[in-house]
Amino acid sequence: MDKRADAIEKNINDAKDMREKATVYLQESEEQARASAKQYREIIDLAKEDANKAKQQIMNEANEQARNKIAQAEEQIEAEKAQARAEMKEEIVDIATEVATKIMQKDMDASTNDDMVKSFVDEVIN
Repeated sequence: MDKRADAIEKNINDAKDMREKATVYLQESEEQARASAKQYREIIDLAKEDANKAKQQIMNEANEQARNKIAQAEEQIEAEKAQARAEMKEEIVDIATEVATKIMQKDMDASTNDDMVKSFVDEVIN
């Protein structure tokens, strides 16, 4: 009977030891899970931060390119306006010279003068 009692007591002690070890293993596993979850959150946060920085950099570059294209277009428009003005001035000078030549070649009265001015204005406008 003593042997049986000793065997039962040994089994009880072994069960207590296993229970204590299982509790320790469970606590260690929970700590590892918490540490892994924390590390996962940190990795996700860093990835989000990197993505936001990349997005901002892309947006800044796109805005800079847009500003440059707008500036180039404005410069081109101004150059074309200046060229058109220069061409118009040349045409006006040519027409004025032509009118002056005609005036010098004609003996003019007021009516002829009015007709030539109207003709000149029509040529400039059209």
